[in-house]
Amino acid sequence: MNDKKHFVLGHSRPFNRDELDIVFAITHRMTTHHGWVLSNFYSNVIEKTYRTAVAPKRAMVYVSIDLTNEFHAMLGEFTSAGENVLVGCPGWFTGKPEQDEIERLVDAYVASAEKAISQAYSVRLLRPSLGDNNSAMPLVSQ
Repeated sequence: MNDKKHFVLGHSRPFNRDELDIVFAITHRMTTHHGWVLSNFYSNVIEKTYRTAVAPKRAMVYVSIDLTNEFHAMLGEFTSAGENVLVGCPGWFTGKPEQDEIERLVDAYVASAEKAISQAYSVRLLRPSLGDNNSAMPLVSQ
C-alpha cells in the first residue's frame, strides 16, 4: 500500500498504516472475489449496484478499523421500503486478523449481505410469480 493520503469516512483521524493494510485486504477481497467496487471518494467504502423493481440501487459497505481499541466493523447500507436491510448483517471483529481470517470474514459478510438484499422488498418484486416455484431471481449488479 502506498503512503499517499486516503480519505476515510467516519473517522476522526486518518487510518495508520496497519489499519490501512486491513482496509485494503477487505476491499481487495470484496472487489476481486465478490464484484464490489471501491468508492471513488473514500478508501474505506465499497459499493455494488443491484437491480430492483424501482430502479438500480446501490449497496454500500463502510469499513471501520481501529487497532488502538481492537474493534472493527463492516457496516452496510441498502435501503428498501425505508429500511436498511443490511443493518442486521454480522460484520464485527476484533484484534489484528490474518489474511485467511479476513477472507473468511469478508466471504461470510458478503453472503449475509446478499441474502438480506435478495429479501429486500424492492428486489423481491422482481421474482417470478408463485406459479414458477417462487424461485428467486439472481442478483444482477450493474
